Amino acid sequence: MTSSDEYEIRRFRAGLNDDGTVTAETEAWLQAVNRGFHEQAFTPKTLRREAEFIAADDRLMTGVYVDRKLPHSVGAEVPVATFTTYMSTLSTGETLLPAHLISDVTVRPTHRRRGLLRRMMTESLTAARDASLPIAALTASEATIYGRFGFGVATQTSTIELDTTSRFALPSLDRGAVGTVELARREAIAEVADDIVARFHTATRGSVGRQASYPARIDGTINGHADEPDLTVRAALHYDVDGVPDGYVTYQHVESRDAVAEVKVIDLVATGPDSYLGLWNFVGNLDLIQRVRFSRARIDDPLPWAMADTRGYRVTGRDDLLWLRILDPIACLQSRRYSGDGELGLAVEDALGFAAGTFDLGVSGGIPSVQQTATTARPDADVTLDVASLSSAFLGGATIGALADAGRVRGDDDAVRQLGRMFAVDRAPYCITYF
Repeated sequence: MTSSDEYEIRRFRAGLNDDGTVTAETEAWLQAVNRGFHEQAFTPKTLRREAEFIAADDRLMTGVYVDRKLPHSVGAEVPVATFTTYMSTLSTGETLLPAHLISDVTVRPTHRRRGLLRRMMTESLTAARDASLPIAALTASEATIYGRFGFGVATQTSTIELDTTSRFALPSLDRGAVGTVELARREAIAEVADDIVARFHTATRGSVGRQASYPARIDGTINGHADEPDLTVRAALHYDVDGVPDGYVTYQHVESRDAVAEVKVIDLVATGPDSYLGLWNFVGNLDLIQRVRFSRARIDDPLPWAMADTRGYRVTGRDDLLWLRILDPIACLQSRRYSGDGELGLAVEDALGFAAGTFDLGVSGGIPSVQQTATTARPDADVTLDVASLSSAFLGGATIGALADAGRVRGDDDAVRQLGRMFAVDRAPYCITYF
């Protein structure tokens, strides 16, 4: 098979039969996704659970099929490529922007380089644009795939290790903690998570609304592909002065690589600095634990600055998390506040055409006004950049200066510096949600 014309693309929603079993089409698609990510096959129970979660998200499932079956190979009912999309929101810190989320992207190795991903992606982005969705988002298993489609890294996270021996202390809490922390039932997290996450999401630039399965993923209900929950997961809640939960943490004891007693933080969501530091104070003072590891800390985390001994906080890695792809520059640029006033002509290059054009960006008192002056990137614009770079800079995840030094932003030095001042943010954007 050498042509994408020899493949059939089908789009459908997750389905259940009258007896509660998963439809054959849905099962074949889900098992194809598992193969693509080298995961264990579903059991009947976990298969139904996954289908129910996908249905709750109202995801549109895309499968690419070929009408050919070699002896002993998987059947033609199993897609050779998968792709799914659903609606959510992206927080700009000022508003919740409707977003087109993309997930479960796989192409079977024996069917690569046939244009299947390009076709699925282009058709999906076209549908999102036609539905007036201003931006698309994804989290990437491979970093080299999505730039060609106009996606840029928008948020990063740090993997941290805390030394929680006697050196761990948060002096600011000793001077007067606000609120309290208490152990919680593992199952209770699902009862309070939606409200806490919603408050975090609204206030946090770069946050993405979570999918229906998330509470079950963070409290151990989803335990890989096992039928039974992970009973090693523990939970704690932070309560404000009125006794209202305003943060939570889920965690578990894990086997470490060097015989050090270690806890892994699975998820930590706080609605403000008091609950954030209060939860870390709880985790850092767990008995019999010498080290705590967390893979989704802010890159500008306040925690080390609250510690008596900052050397007890180690960054062991940094990873991209959220990738964004602007589809409507006017809607996106008008959805955030800016740090510097001014007016510039901004030319956006987009090989797929969705965001291409030249735009007048004016800012007064931090409030933007954006008008399109051309449908192509005009050479006389003050600043020129491609859509992936604009998507990275949009929320402040990449600075205009760094992008310019990398050769991805072009223009007069004064204009580039002015754009950098306008786009500057006080805190790096932060996303804690994989999808």
